[in-house]
Amino acid sequence: MKKIIWLFPALLCLFASCKKNGSTPNNSANALSGSWNFTSLTSQTEASDEYNIGGDDFKDVTTSNYTSTDNAGTVNFSGGTAKSSGISYSVSTTLFLSSYEDNVLVDTTSSPFSSTVPSSGGTSTYKIIGTDSVFFAGGFVTSGDLTGGAPQPSTAIGYKFHVSGNTLIMTSAIAKDSIEDLGGVSTQVHEAASFSVTLTKQ
Repeated sequence: MKKIIWLFPALLCLFASCKKNGSTPNNSANALSGSWNFTSLTSQTEASDEYNIGGDDFKDVTTSNYTSTDNAGTVNFSGGTAKSSGISYSVSTTLFLSSYEDNVLVDTTSSPFSSTVPSSGGTSTYKIIGTDSVFFAGGFVTSGDLTGGAPQPSTAIGYKFHVSGNTLIMTSAIAKDSIEDLGGVSTQVHEAASFSVTLTKQ
C-alpha cells in the first residue's frame, strides 16, 4: 500500500476541526484584537495505514516535520470575527516511511517533499474562553489529504494561544481516522498533525 500522506493545516488552522493542545497563559481577553501578519507554521505529522493480506498484518507509517517558508497573508480579529486573507506558504521537508509486517520493522525509506499552498482566506466567529483558549464556531479548511485539497465546512474548534509583545503563537492538533479501499484492500487509515502558528502584529 504505502500511502504517503502529508498534512498541511492551512488558513492558520483557525478553521480546521482540531483539538486543544498545550497550555500557555495569557492575561488579556482582548489580546487577539487587531491585524496580524502570518509569519510561520511549524508542524509535525504522522499518518499510518494498516491492512491484512493473506493472513499477515501490514502497517506503513509516514512522518514529517517542517517549518513553512515564503509566508504571506494576514488575519484580522475584530468584534468576535476572525478574517484571514492572502494566506500562502511553501514547505520543503523530508518524508520518512517505516513499513511493518506482523509488527516487525521490515523497511525504512525517506524522500524529499515540497509544496506551495496557494493564496486563500476565510471568516469565522470566535469567542475567547478564560485567558488562554479560543473557540471558533466554524468556517472552512484546506488541509491536504484531510480534505483532498478543497475548502469544505468544518465543525466548531478550540485551541490554545499566547501573546508576547507583538507575537501571537497558536497551538493545536488535528486528527482523522477512516477506512479506505486501497488497491482493493480494506485499509484502516489514521492521519494526525500537531502544529504551531506564529503571527506578528501589524
